[in-house]
Amino acid sequence: MDKLEELHNLLEQARKCHRCPADSSYRLLFPPNRLPEIMLISETPGPYAPGTPDKITKNIWNFWGLVEELFGNRFRRLIDDKTKSTVYWTHYQKCSKKVSKKASGYFGTNCADRYLGCEIKLVNPKLTIALGMNAGEFLVERCDLTPLARLECRTGRKQRPIHLRPGAFQTRNDREYAILCHPSGARRYSGCTAFVDEYKKLTQRTQAAINQLMP
Repeated sequence: MDKLEELHNLLEQARKCHRCPADSSYRLLFPPNRLPEIMLISETPGPYAPGTPDKITKNIWNFWGLVEELFGNRFRRLIDDKTKSTVYWTHYQKCSKKVSKKASGYFGTNCADRYLGCEIKLVNPKLTIALGMNAGEFLVERCDLTPLARLECRTGRKQRPIHLRPGAFQTRNDREYAILCHPSGARRYSGCTAFVDEYKKLTQRTQAAINQLMP
């Protein structure tokens, strides 16, 4: 069995999985038609479903806006054959169902432990892009990356200092890893100059890496 077939079998297991409180029928799994050079990891399957939203706005503070910023029109929402051959899109958490963190802990770690680590090994992409700190921390741990540094940001009416991680771009063993704070969370800090500057640097470097791999 080759790695592509193993990946398809793994995704079939994820499709049928009912092993945690996040169990939901709403799952977006996209088996590639070959092992791509780019892997995109988002947090959950929703609300990123193909066809939504109706209009993509060029705004890095929403998911599709950031994807458009990074890929241009080369990443198609319907995941056609051309996209499937160049980008492997997956999720840290395979189901979209919301479960109380207080009641059950963060359930996305179940999916990551069962599936995401295996996906990364099987695809072995030249560039892995994580949108969200949960997926980002997973990459740091599994791919032996440098822990993400925090920066001080002053935001809000009282300009109280907070410390947050916009992400990082790192290289290990001829593989590149781009970690970006998820746009839905990053939006909260869009008024902080330090955060915005660092975030835009990371998106630009990620875009340059994509351009090297994707026609």
